Amino acid sequence: MSEININALPGKWVHSFEEDTDEAIVYRPENFGFPMARGRVSMELKNDGALTGFQIGINDVPAPGTGTWQLEGERLLTKYPDQMDGQAFIIKEVSHEKLVFKI
Repeated sequence: MSEININALPGKWVHSFEEDTDEAIVYRPENFGFPMARGRVSMELKNDGALTGFQIGINDVPAPGTGTWQLEGERLLTKYPDQMDGQAFIIKEVSHEKLVFKI
């Protein structure tokens, strides 16, 4: 992939699992026309490097957790205070309409 457009990353991204493949995990903006689902994992990347991650919680209500994010080359690095190590997601594609991570 060529250089990542960091300006396309901030916003709330919701897992569009229907679009996942054996090689990629797909996220879409929260205003995307998702089909009905019991719950969806999402993350909000803020301009200042703050991160709010939403896991599927009790009764399918999103349970938020806060952390930080940064871009290192084509890797999106996320870190939550309760994790010893952060997570690294390799970005395959990013635009204001779609965020795709390599598996």
